[in-house]
Amino acid sequence: MSKVFIKKKSKEEIEVDKIIGNIDGVLEQIKAAYAKFNTLTDDNLVEATIFEIKSLEARYKHLIEEAKSKNISVNAKRTIFIPSIIDAEYAIS
Repeated sequence: MSKVFIKKKSKEEIEVDKIIGNIDGVLEQIKAAYAKFNTLTDDNLVEATIFEIKSLEARYKHLIEEAKSKNISVNAKRTIFIPSIIDAEYAIS
């Protein structure tokens, strides 16, 4: 019977995973907010959703800056269309 060894992640690896996970999560929230925006007809809900999108975009920018400041790089490129950011590519390097 062979033994399986599992390497415990370092604090840095855990932090990198957390930041990348947060970026992925915010991108999903932005996509969902745009989908919601495209279906709304009530002016008040449209306005609220615009504020939600702007807030999520600010969070996204903050997370990208945080990742860059910590020299986090991602091998896979993720491309998403965000009209107000203009074809954002998230490839941290």
